[in-house]
Amino acid sequence: MTRVLPISAIPESLWRDSTLFLPALLAGAYLSELESRDLLEGAKQGTNDKEIHGGVDDAATMKHFSFRFAVSVGRVEFVAIAPNESLAEVSDALVSTFSEGHVALLDIPCGTGASLGAILSTVLALRKAKVMPTLPLSISVVAGDASPKALEIYDAMISRLQPELQLQAISVSIALELWDATRSDHTARLVDRWFALSAGAEEYVVYFQL
Repeated sequence: MTRVLPISAIPESLWRDSTLFLPALLAGAYLSELESRDLLEGAKQGTNDKEIHGGVDDAATMKHFSFRFAVSVGRVEFVAIAPNESLAEVSDALVSTFSEGHVALLDIPCGTGASLGAILSTVLALRKAKVMPTLPLSISVVAGDASPKALEIYDAMISRLQPELQLQAISVSIALELWDATRSDHTARLVDRWFALSAGAEEYVVYFQL
């Protein structure tokens, strides 16, 4: 079966010499956001801490953003372009879904925007490389997280991508929800808002990260 995104068509800006490269647009936005929050020098130094999982408090969120954001982006990007055949089916589904039309996306827990940023910037890179057609794509996002700081950074990161996305006919609208997964009323409110903002969508996608 022919792949939607053949391995031979993957731009070298994303994958070359068996190495994954973060999309340039997202990498630039990430460096700018780190710098704006005085986190860049610390992030450059790295950390030996293996137990960085994010959290509700600001310190845990900032630590995860500094040292794990790029890893989270890489996982999603790798699945999206699938430079090996084992993930071809998932890649086909993602590339087809985010090629055109109106997509309703529920992003939970959304963290600081690694998953959405990865998809958006990867699609943009594929469009710029003429691998994907530049067709109108509208994405309605409801993003939920227990960390107010994560939601703040999420909004800032996607805002940094918006001008370039618009040039490639990609429109993204985002609704942020403070979401405690242990509370049924929070989840009900989150889902209700997603359904309300998803009217007319042709595709529905749920990012659920454990």
